Amino acid sequence: MNASVEMTDVLSRVHNKSLLTQHDVSKVCPYYHLAPKDYLPNLLFRQDLTKRAMEDAQFADDLWVMCKRDGLFFLNVFGWSRDTKEPTQPIRPFITHPYQDQVLVEIWDAAGLFGGRRRDVHIKKSRDMILTWTCVAAHIWPFVFWDMIAYLWVSRKEEYVWKAGDPKALFSRGSFMLDMLPPFLQPPLEDKKLHLQNLLNGAAIDGESTTENASAGDKRGQILLDEFALSDNGFAMLVATSQAADSRVFNSTPRGTGTAFYEIEQDQSNKLMTRIRLHWPIHPEHGAGLYTHVKGRLMILDKEYQFPADFEFVFDADYKARSPWYDIQCQRAGSKREIAQELDMNDFGAGDAWFDDEDLRTAEQFVRPPFLRGKLRIDMETAEPKEFTEFPNGNLELWIPIETATERPVPARYVVGCDISAGTGASDSTACIGNADTREKVAQLVANDIGPHEFAELVVALCRWFNDAFLGWEAPGPGRQFGERVLELGYGNIFYQSESSGPAAKPKKNEIPGWWPTNQTKQTLLAFYRRVWARGDFVNRSDESIKQARRYQFGPNNTVIYAGQRSDDASGTGDNHGDLVIGDALCCKMMFERQRIPDTRPEVPKNSLYWYRRELEMQQAEEANAW
Repeated sequence: MNASVEMTDVLSRVHNKSLLTQHDVSKVCPYYHLAPKDYLPNLLFRQDLTKRAMEDAQFADDLWVMCKRDGLFFLNVFGWSRDTKEPTQPIRPFITHPYQDQVLVEIWDAAGLFGGRRRDVHIKKSRDMILTWTCVAAHIWPFVFWDMIAYLWVSRKEEYVWKAGDPKALFSRGSFMLDMLPPFLQPPLEDKKLHLQNLLNGAAIDGESTTENASAGDKRGQILLDEFALSDNGFAMLVATSQAADSRVFNSTPRGTGTAFYEIEQDQSNKLMTRIRLHWPIHPEHGAGLYTHVKGRLMILDKEYQFPADFEFVFDADYKARSPWYDIQCQRAGSKREIAQELDMNDFGAGDAWFDDEDLRTAEQFVRPPFLRGKLRIDMETAEPKEFTEFPNGNLELWIPIETATERPVPARYVVGCDISAGTGASDSTACIGNADTREKVAQLVANDIGPHEFAELVVALCRWFNDAFLGWEAPGPGRQFGERVLELGYGNIFYQSESSGPAAKPKKNEIPGWWPTNQTKQTLLAFYRRVWARGDFVNRSDESIKQARRYQFGPNNTVIYAGQRSDDASGTGDNHGDLVIGDALCCKMMFERQRIPDTRPEVPKNSLYWYRRELEMQQAEEANAW
């Protein structure tokens, strides 16, 4: 690898794959090149233009036309912002960095201002990238110059949208930019709570908080959802705003994998959405003195920066971006999680993730498409398996080969873990099948339109097909009906949860079989599953199961919750409740229970239906052997 190729690779890794669409700014902003970018020349240029415009009406009209045609020229020559953290110079000219230029042009293009197709924009950023100001400025330009535009600003609390005297509120920022315009550009305004209107051209900007009813019945040219990952009603807002506008701007630092912000980033079905990643090194001030390590060797990327003689370079990890600014931020951070979410844009380190990201990444290496997908045909009365029928949309996936339709899986000690739903479409019933000898997941059955009784018949047939597999399921709710049908069918190789009144007490079996979840037992189960994964003692082939695992998080009081539920999805199978993860965790538990308890099947009552069926099977087997 030559030096230039190596440096390109280093920079791409260090910059965290920051994605910026490369619009030709000169085509949509024809006068932008006239605006000086250095601080003092910019101030003098502003002063000169304003003075001339105040003295010459024709010059003022020409400037107005230039500003209408070029948003970047307008903002860099007449835009102002406030930085309340800077006591000596809180009011600053709005001079954009190159990455801000691209973001602004992308927002305008997505809103259809340049004649393109309207679409959503997803902006994932490190903190302190001036993006809220940038998004507000993106709407102020068309608000001043474009007739009848209608925008909506949304944040997680109303006070972050509008609060009198609060400089961080969205409307405070927008009103400040408008108030700072020179008279020949300043439109007559109606400025009141959660509402701005340009009385000259009819343009309007309104505000709401992220409630479930936000934007209901509304129609907007574009909606800004600021710090969207923090919204408590993110999934409901996705539904509400999708009908209110053809263009939405989702702007936020990450807050873990259980957020609607993460969900839309991962959703590849929205082909039109523009996805932008803004990692802190692309900010000129934050990236000053940029350095990293490659194979343990220090590599200074900013060759022009003069490091102090006593500067201490911090070794973190290869290709980890660092700078003097970043080092200070890390020292001031309250936790590693804060660094992950606020600076490194790490979704998995950002939230209260239950499963370790490194373990999940290791697990992903073993993900494979199933060998076969189809359905298992069964006798509904006896729950005996008949044959496997292959077709693309089947609810049974196999990671082991089956040569013929009537062939059964190779003999082994199989186990099955089930999470049971009501079968109404709101969540999935899952059956996860594992090989206790190889510690490998070999099959999964997923359905959301089969009731507990019918699902029990299917699972019992599946257990018999898999060499009389050891079966465990979540017992409460629909699990009761499931369990009753399992017992009616005479299937006895099942799990009973033990109870004990103390550490030395002899375990007793519950009267009702199955696994009984509480906050504590659910946490214990998932903690056990996490340990098994971390040790490499379970191979999970299912990509969907690992995706669901990413959305499990610590809840209040150290509980465990699934944070990926979609309020609008009650039809297809998917990740509404993390059902595959519970099924897989129970599958792992059954593997170890199967080793500890070789046979938990109760004695079959003589002259019972199952006893007669077993006797018939034995007789038929003897007759077949005799021949």
